[in-house]
Amino acid sequence: MSARYALAALLLGLLGFVAIEWAGSAAGVRTALTPWASLDAAAFALVTLLLAALFAPLFGRARGLGGLLAALLFVLLHAPLTGLVGGALDLTASGGWAFPSEVRGAFIATPINLVLTMAVDLWYVALPLGVASALLLWRLARPRRPARRW
Repeated sequence: MSARYALAALLLGLLGFVAIEWAGSAAGVRTALTPWASLDAAAFALVTLLLAALFAPLFGRARGLGGLLAALLFVLLHAPLTGLVGGALDLTASGGWAFPSEVRGAFIATPINLVLTMAVDLWYVALPLGVASALLLWRLARPRRPARRW
């Protein structure tokens, strides 16, 4: 994975966080994963980077329909994994690991709430941005062809 690809993934994750937060506040929808916006941003950026790293080999060799299916899988995995990472970050920051009910809530309710928020309430922002991000990462992961010399 190149540094350019990793930086693009981080920036796309942060852009996704900002877009979801902005759309959520405009629509009156609660979008927070944790009580801290910085942890929410970290969750979005980290999951985007991790998924980009996992999908880099697949994106690099995928062509046509295979690339579109890989991009769709990337989009489908993003929200639940972001919810899981956000829940883990919240438990770590608040010291909630000792309380079983908080652990269950962080790993069950948080991902489900985020998936429902992105799929039902804010689909008009999350879906186009997710597809565009996955397609951009697919494009960036493809090996570069050497320039033809005349």
